[in-house]
Amino acid sequence: MPYLDRDTGPRRAAETRERILDAALECFAARGYEGTSMRQLAESCGLTDAALYYHFESKAALMRSLLSERWGSIAAPEQPSAALTQHATLHQVVDLILDRWCEHAAFLRVLAREAHTSEFARDLYARAADDWRDHIGRSMGAEITAGLRDQAALSVQLVLIGLLFTGLQEHGERFADVAADPAFRERVHALVGTVAPAAGLFATGTLA
Repeated sequence: MPYLDRDTGPRRAAETRERILDAALECFAARGYEGTSMRQLAESCGLTDAALYYHFESKAALMRSLLSERWGSIAAPEQPSAALTQHATLHQVVDLILDRWCEHAAFLRVLAREAHTSEFARDLYARAADDWRDHIGRSMGAEITAGLRDQAALSVQLVLIGLLFTGLQEHGERFADVAADPAFRERVHALVGTVAPAAGLFATGTLA
């Protein structure tokens, strides 16, 4: 039965807020922002309408919080995983980004959809894309001139953006499965190798 979740403590309030954001992500990914009501959101996380409005004053405020607070889930990791610290390559860094896509495909679907009408969402998406480009650039050798490194990183970034939007539009809920498919990864790496100049100069050492 839905309950009125008045704040009985910071931990309880924080847990409830995260549950609402989880439910909003699922609902917005499945039905879209316009197709989801606050009542549906309240029901999906077992709250009364009043309890939901206690945490978020409107659906717009809830969407804004979801986008801003979950944005970090798609940003490239600041440090590579332990498996990549010895011999990181451009393709392995691209795989890290694709792994993020697989893990957080629902968030990407929501963000991409909102980017069509929301300047705030477009800004967050641009920040994510720039973060991917910076991470890609750091995977390249220091012996490459800065101009060439930036050009290569931008080229790879644009390839990834194109693949992301095309994949989200064509595959929808199946996008995560497609992005995890080894055959898809091979095609991505082939494209990356085509657009990135001086591919043979990419470092095989650690990331900066």
